[in-house]
Amino acid sequence: MKKTLDLIAREILRLETLETRRRDRLDFHDLAVWQIKAALQAAYKAGAESTPRERRHSRELKKLIAKSTDLIDALDGTICDGEPEFPKLRKAVSSATKALKGGAA
Repeated sequence: MKKTLDLIAREILRLETLETRRRDRLDFHDLAVWQIKAALQAAYKAGAESTPRERRHSRELKKLIAKSTDLIDALDGTICDGEPEFPKLRKAVSSATKALKGGAA
């Protein structure tokens, strides 16, 4: 999904990025209503064209990540903190969460 949104931002809205850059001149833009309309239509079309299987996979991934996050929270501060794989697990779940928030459709 992130790639699709980035493409819409670049091609239709003429925005360099959708990332927050903490500068008014970089984060605020004047857009014509026809640009906004075209961007919304493109986003709607992209969502409508995603397959039911892709939507189901996305829902299942979100559930899995939520369970993984719960597990890490439960293990945090226990004997697992000393295990070398625990920080890797925490990083993997964090990366997957960020990817879903910004990317998986």
